[in-house]
Amino acid sequence: MTFLPTTSGSPITELAADAFASRRRLQSAAQDVREWLPLSARFDLDHFLSLPPDRLLSAVELASAADLIPRLRDTVAQAGGAPVVEHTEEGELFTVGGTEAGRQLQIVLDHLAELLRQAWLVSDRLAAEAAIETLQGTLATRNGGQPSG
Repeated sequence: MTFLPTTSGSPITELAADAFASRRRLQSAAQDVREWLPLSARFDLDHFLSLPPDRLLSAVELASAADLIPRLRDTVAQAGGAPVVEHTEEGELFTVGGTEAGRQLQIVLDHLAELLRQAWLVSDRLAAEAAIETLQGTLATRNGGQPSG
């Protein structure tokens, strides 16, 4: 995938920067729980996190990483689940159920889901811009190089 030229501070640049920041948060959270992940999930997560920026935003890699979501959900459940936050009548927060391992794995799952959400926005935007550019080129060719309008 090639990036279309963008200017600093453009909406797509901001979205990409948010996705890269999410990747750093995911990398940090994943370090603490790598040994709790099934081997295949560990390898797939490591692969996704090591991708260069242009491949991190590719639809093929994002679809592959999205396959990790249900596998991580299963891993959270197998670890005893994540604690659920409840409120007392006075509004105080407390947690019910789950395990520490489940909580930490759920954090990784949440970070992965957020990274995928942000990266898909960038990928879709880039695909839309590329499609429009191709369509404009095709229309210009059909019109003898003259813009339609």
